[in-house]
Amino acid sequence: MTDFDFSYLKTVLLGLPDSPIATGSVSSYDFRHYVPSSDGLDKTESTNGTVNYNLEKILGYERDGLVLNGNGPGMVALADLLNSYTTQFRIPNDAVLALWGPAVLATAQAIYTSAGKPVSTIRIG
Repeated sequence: MTDFDFSYLKTVLLGLPDSPIATGSVSSYDFRHYVPSSDGLDKTESTNGTVNYNLEKILGYERDGLVLNGNGPGMVALADLLNSYTTQFRIPNDAVLALWGPAVLATAQAIYTSAGKPVSTIRIG
């Protein structure tokens, strides 16, 4: 697994412009209150699989374009959630969770670009 810079992702998500990329369905979710769903656990039978399943339900699929709608603490918490679960499950079979950080960052950067705003390079802790 690679070492992804989650503090930079937090910075980018904190300043996320208000207008989302218009792909997929609109999603708004406060990740400060995230708990893996029992539905996801029933379908995947693993916590890490459930996190991936839930993120697909909330944000969409990367191939279709992720949807990041909203900003502020609830969206910034997505970086902490990803950091927590990718650190917790550092075994080869769970590498799929490691793909979420870069995918969310790329989507956030595209939102900045479409809004005509520069992406912050200052990292927060």
